[in-house]
Amino acid sequence: MLRRLVVRENQTPESARKVLDGQLGVSGWAVPAREARSVPKRDPRAPWWWESAEDASESFLKSMGVNL
Repeated sequence: MLRRLVVRENQTPESARKVLDGQLGVSGWAVPAREARSVPKRDPRAPWWWESAEDASESFLKSMGVNL
């Protein structure tokens, strides 16, 4: 699947991978140290990275360089 990942114009391979991960709900997958968790349904009009208002606020603050 990653070999055929479409990297659009003005997009890095890393950001294309993040979009795919968001669409697949990878954040909820089980890993050896953690049980699977349910990923809440999001509004189809919301951006791919949106999980909750808290997550969005934290992501925004981090992108702006704010460390609390």
